[in-house]
Amino acid sequence: MRVIHAQPRIAPFPIHNKRVDRNPPPLLWPAERGEDVRYAVRLSQDSGFPECSTIAEEDFPWAMFNPHRELAFGVWYWQYGTSIGGGPYRWSDRYDFEITGSVRCMETLSATDVIAACPKTHPRLWVLPDDIGDLKGHIKQFTSRADQFLDAPLKDDTMPPDKGEDAYQVFKFHRWGSKALAGSMASAVQWLIPAYLLSGDECYAREAIRRGLHVANWDADGYTNPVISDFADGSCMRVMAGVYDSCFDLLTESQRACLRAAMVVRAERFFKEETNKIETLVFRSHFWQHLLIEFSEVAFALLHAYPDAAQWVRFVYELWIARFPLMGGADGGWANGNSYFGTNVETLLVLPSRIGELSGVDLFQNAWYKNSASFLLYTWPPHSRSDGFGDGTELKAHPTSNHLDFVEDMAVRFDDPYAAWYVQQWREEAEEDGDPLLIWHKLKDQEARPRPRSPKALPQGRCFADVGIVSLHTDLANTRRDLMVGMRSSPYGSLLHSHECQNGFNIFYGGEPLFRNSGYYTSAGDDHSKQWYRATRGHNSVLIDGKGQPRGAESYGVISRFLDGEYMAYALGDASHAYGDAGLRHFRRHLVLLRPDVLVIYDDLEADHDARWQWLVHGDREITADVCHQRLYTQTRVARGQVNILGSQKSHIDIDTVFDPPAVNWGGNKTFLGKNMAVFPDQWHVTVSPERACNIMRFLAVFQVRDREDDARFQDPVQRDGWICLGDWIIRGELNPGRGPALEIRHVDKDIALGVDVPLLAVGERRYRGSDATVLVEPSGVQRTTDSLPQAAR
Repeated sequence: MRVIHAQPRIAPFPIHNKRVDRNPPPLLWPAERGEDVRYAVRLSQDSGFPECSTIAEEDFPWAMFNPHRELAFGVWYWQYGTSIGGGPYRWSDRYDFEITGSVRCMETLSATDVIAACPKTHPRLWVLPDDIGDLKGHIKQFTSRADQFLDAPLKDDTMPPDKGEDAYQVFKFHRWGSKALAGSMASAVQWLIPAYLLSGDECYAREAIRRGLHVANWDADGYTNPVISDFADGSCMRVMAGVYDSCFDLLTESQRACLRAAMVVRAERFFKEETNKIETLVFRSHFWQHLLIEFSEVAFALLHAYPDAAQWVRFVYELWIARFPLMGGADGGWANGNSYFGTNVETLLVLPSRIGELSGVDLFQNAWYKNSASFLLYTWPPHSRSDGFGDGTELKAHPTSNHLDFVEDMAVRFDDPYAAWYVQQWREEAEEDGDPLLIWHKLKDQEARPRPRSPKALPQGRCFADVGIVSLHTDLANTRRDLMVGMRSSPYGSLLHSHECQNGFNIFYGGEPLFRNSGYYTSAGDDHSKQWYRATRGHNSVLIDGKGQPRGAESYGVISRFLDGEYMAYALGDASHAYGDAGLRHFRRHLVLLRPDVLVIYDDLEADHDARWQWLVHGDREITADVCHQRLYTQTRVARGQVNILGSQKSHIDIDTVFDPPAVNWGGNKTFLGKNMAVFPDQWHVTVSPERACNIMRFLAVFQVRDREDDARFQDPVQRDGWICLGDWIIRGELNPGRGPALEIRHVDKDIALGVDVPLLAVGERRYRGSDATVLVEPSGVQRTTDSLPQAAR
């Protein structure tokens, strides 16, 4: 398969009689470029599309369609038509899909009904509950912040002089300045509005109006235009929409007209730019982080007052239903990584809540929401650094208040005691000041919180296959004693804030990184970010002939097998499609956690030529090598680690601390674990290179991890009859390139064994067939798995 999540969409969905996982499914197709493109759709269980039994719609400007109503079981046929410049519709091929009785029903109101249900009165965005008695006690929380903005001088939108050493830096400094200018105005208004609504004191509304009119007079094509900063453009829409909606009764008609006109300029431009494009993209970070909700605020604020606002509301609503959750699936993962997850929380929580308040539609019924808190629980446990996959994960010591507000909402919404425990554990370390919109959202929902429950009884490993992330633990409930191992091999490839790190792994103990990806998020597009931090060379993965994985959706991986038992946890990452034209045939990484303190990684590599392989591992602390014994050592404040590396042939081990390009905080706006620094700390980089080029290479790495308080020596692996003996475990990974790959691990005293692609696994008196499969045998039972694809690729 060339690509799983194409960016942009290159094929219609659903097709080929696919069994869909929700009823009704959205119908999606590639966009047609051109002026005045319009679409039509017809959907029926009769392939001839008779008018009497066909769902049909035409003359809409986006490449998506939601049937909204539950479809009958069986096969359905559909087509889309395209019209350009008012011409006749050209119909696509006929496609089909199947609805079965096992899929979840997600019936929704039509957009027309949603619009009709929206009130004609204001406010609509910052909606007060019928009984505000419980909120009165929180007035001070908003007014104390709002007071600082009263009568403060306002900045104009004049473009400042250029700053920076090259064109990219000049561009970024202007972007950051524009974002800060409009963002500070939006932040002020976000505190002023609830202060006014709760207290009734018009001084806060008058200040918000002053700021809204000030922004309305800024040049929409000037310093705050979306080319310089879409953050600024979105903040301007938010300021004006909030003021117009929440202070509507205090505005004069001329003030309303001024705000309407300024909002329309920005919103019309946004709508024209995004329709017939955004719905075909896997994701675009800023759009889903903030632009969609900011545009929606204009749309809802102007509904019933400006003719095109109804079309804008319809676009927001249809887009959400057709595309959400975008960066994940039913298992709750987020492909952009857990750090950037926090930037999407307003959109994830407030936008569907507002639609529900205004129309009665429950958009939280999507299965992703119910499992999303688990993604943070496993990949960013309390008092631990995050799993390291994605931009910014190395910079933060703890989640933001946005992360915790989201998890707390999920705890209440789904009565999830583990989510409640997560929030309880992290709250004391989170940021003091939260997002006023999220505080408001939370205060309006006064339902009882579930009693927190430790995740001690939960499975200690979790696979989020839809996004390609595995998280394994030895003590999820107690980070101080937890050995945490993460691996990423993502169907989404390396888009946006994710990295070129298919089959990359990271290891943590006691919440601190022992071996993890390297580099720093200096900027989204500077040389260090592109050539090291996001690149494969900065990750615990593999290079072929010095080449890493190209950037893009085509460079994807999958977690094709996963098993989690009491004594062992196993995952298989397949990055065979991740290396573009480098000549890689396959790269299958088998990762086995032997609880409580051993990790085995078995790599099966093959190229279509004799290749120079490089096996990479990095760490924040010094790594030393015993080259003679092919062994590495490292330690942190809380842990010690030893790695024994075996392979199909002897390898050279090189260690350095050089970033090329260097990691320089040239913008001065990045902090590392709360500290600002001009140059980021050194890290250690290990390259293991076989002595000779070869087309097939196998690596077997055995990691041992000890608590620093445990002064027991590491076990020295002993090779005997093709097996590696390590304490209570014996391990055999097939390293002979003339034989097929296989991995077998056994416990010396107990009937515990793992067989990977072992034709016959013998445990005691029993035999288990395991060709092209993984079999895990433990006293509690037998688990077996074979290669599988994530839902999106089936």
